[in-house]
Amino acid sequence: MPFIVDYKTKAEELMRKEKTPHDFYYKALKGLTEKELKPLKKGDIPKIAVLLGLLDPFFFDLYTMCDGDKTIDNLSNELDISSDIMKIFVDKLIKNGLVEIRPKM
Repeated sequence: MPFIVDYKTKAEELMRKEKTPHDFYYKALKGLTEKELKPLKKGDIPKIAVLLGLLDPFFFDLYTMCDGDKTIDNLSNELDISSDIMKIFVDKLIKNGLVEIRPKM
């Protein structure tokens, strides 16, 4: 059961808080398109991490969706968030060591 219901609103709220220019993000994702990138979670994070405030509910829900089969484009469409913003969120998960990217085969 997901923590967040309205992903689009939550994504917009998170982006308003961002102070770094967007071109700083997703350097690890350069060279491949949103249709070629498949985020894959590393291990499992228990829901208690969200309840303890260690991980934002939005990022927990996104993390659980990173199954290695869905592309960034699929995730964007499913959550009604632009691909560019989804790349920023996936990049944050990568930088925190929660997700890895595998090119689409």
